[in-house]
Amino acid sequence: GVRVEDLVLVTEDGCEVLNSYPKDLIVVK
Repeated sequence: GVRVEDLVLVTEDGCEVLNSYPKDLIVVK
């Protein structure tokens, strides 16, 4: 299995995502 997490900073105006990784499926042979 794969675990994908986002690092989010919560601010007074809402939230800001601090990291961005592609969440596409990659098949490794």
